[in-house]
Amino acid sequence: MLKRYSYRAYPSAEQVEPLARAFGCARWVYNMGIQVKESHYKETGKSFPNDELSKRLPALKKTPETAWLSEVSSIILQQSLADLAKGYKNFFDGIKAKKRVGKPKFKKRTGRQSFRIVGAGSFEAKKLNRRWGVVRLPKIGDVKFRLSRDLPSVPTSVTMIQNPDGTYEVSFVVDAPAREPKPSTREAGVDLGLNHFAVIVYSDGTREKIENPRHARKAERKLAKAQKDLSRKKKGSNNRTKARLRVAKHHSAIKRQRLDFLNKFSFGLVNENQVTVTEGLSVKGLARAGAKGTRGRGMRRSVHDAGWGTALTLISQKALEMGREHVKTDMFYPSTRMCCLCGVISEKKDLSVRAWSCECSPEVVLDRDYNAAVNELIAGGHSVYGESVRRVLASV
Repeated sequence: MLKRYSYRAYPSAEQVEPLARAFGCARWVYNMGIQVKESHYKETGKSFPNDELSKRLPALKKTPETAWLSEVSSIILQQSLADLAKGYKNFFDGIKAKKRVGKPKFKKRTGRQSFRIVGAGSFEAKKLNRRWGVVRLPKIGDVKFRLSRDLPSVPTSVTMIQNPDGTYEVSFVVDAPAREPKPSTREAGVDLGLNHFAVIVYSDGTREKIENPRHARKAERKLAKAQKDLSRKKKGSNNRTKARLRVAKHHSAIKRQRLDFLNKFSFGLVNENQVTVTEGLSVKGLARAGAKGTRGRGMRRSVHDAGWGTALTLISQKALEMGREHVKTDMFYPSTRMCCLCGVISEKKDLSVRAWSCECSPEVVLDRDYNAAVNELIAGGHSVYGESVRRVLASV
């Protein structure tokens, strides 16, 4: 199956300028394509052909105002237009399938920059030694990258990335063999939350709660100090550029920590369970929910910090890779309000209510999260045996 392998890249001082030129030209061509397509649609009501955009590039290279496009490989420019065409296709396919797919947007000069090259003959990646590798890019040369793991096969595409903190990455798409998971017949029901990142019940009668690492919360003070320092710098000055990089480095550190945690969590969950049942969450909707203004800002920030969307995506990807089953329950399934013992749905509960009792068994105090996780497992079509087992798994 196709997988993406990313590495930290270390271009030489001489390669920084041609890389910046490639990023800028790829961005300009992409934005030009959007402008042409949108203007043509407003005037005629019809889509502008993709091949006509590609045919414009040779003429643009000969025009004095845009002659600088010839300094960059045409492979990069053509691929930028191909990515734009794919973006529009996905957008219109999403409309037909009634799915939310974003429309291509203009790329900014600030923030993350990238360009892509497709086709094994357009670039070459090779191993120098056990720690380093190089990728040969047209009109740029051999860019070194830290070979943290070997590539399983010849890559079919490469993406060069410059992060907001000034660091570089090189990302390859390769055909990787499927992983052999740990033999298991166990099933897991997962309830994602904020007090605990995940509450999990297993079909063998065990359960556990995974602590929420709250990466952004822990770095809040350092980040606030760096942002305050940035706001005091004069716009356009070198000191402001340095302060902006310090803020970007804090954000990059938080992002790496969160992704590392989510990868380890999802791999362990899928590797040790044959079936994983999770909620069909609308993370964007939850991030907009809650009280308005400052009262709800803390909850919305915590939802983004938890990274639920990334976690669900990684679980699905790893389940597909290992041949496991991943089931998502219905978005409106009342797992929190439903009693896992009798199936009766109670009234909506405030987030402060962490334990409650049902009329069917007043002597049993149900843990809000464990009860939801048991309901998730049952909703996924996987029974948690009899009432006695459910009672033990869901109670405080």
